[in-house]
Amino acid sequence: MRNIARICLIAVLCSGFELAVSHPGFATDKGQARKSVTAQDQDNEEQNKQIVRQIFDDLWSRGHYELIDRLYSPNCIVHSPGLKGNSLNEAVEEGKSFRTAAPDVKIIANKIQVHKDIVTVEWTATDKNSGRGDGIPATGKSVRIRGNSTFRLANGKILEVTNNYDQNELFRQLGVNPRK
Repeated sequence: MRNIARICLIAVLCSGFELAVSHPGFATDKGQARKSVTAQDQDNEEQNKQIVRQIFDDLWSRGHYELIDRLYSPNCIVHSPGLKGNSLNEAVEEGKSFRTAAPDVKIIANKIQVHKDIVTVEWTATDKNSGRGDGIPATGKSVRIRGNSTFRLANGKILEVTNNYDQNELFRQLGVNPRK
C-alpha cells in the first residue's frame, strides 16, 4: 500500500512538472528567467537615470523649463527646505525665482544611484548671487552648496522629489538672514 502511495505521489509531481514546463511563460533555464527580468529592470533604471540627469543638465543648470511637462507628472510632489508649497507649479516658481537671483547657477550631479524607480543624486550647486530673486538681494557673493535629491519615477515621469541641503548654509554664504 505504501508503494502505491509513493507511485501516486511521484506521478502527481511529474504531472505537475510537465504542466509547468509546457506552459508558454516557463523558462527552462532558471537563469534565463532571471536574466530577462534583470535586463528589463536595468533598462528601466537606465531610463530613470537619464531622465534625472536631464533635470540636472538641462532644466536646473540651463533653465530649460519647457522640459517640465515631459519629465514630471503634473501631480508631482516636491519636498525642499523652505519651500512654501509642495506642488510642482509652486516648486517651479520657486526655482525660477532662485534662478533670477543666481542666473548662471550650475548644479552638478556628482553621484547618481538607481534602484528600480528611485534615483538618488548627490549634487553640488555653484553660482554668484548677481540678481535679486527668491527674496534674496543681489549680494555679489559666490555660493557653493552640496545636497542630495531623491526622485521617484513611474512610466518615464517623476512623481515625487525630495531635495535636501542646508538652507542656512546658503544664507550664511550670501551674508543674508534666513527667510521666516
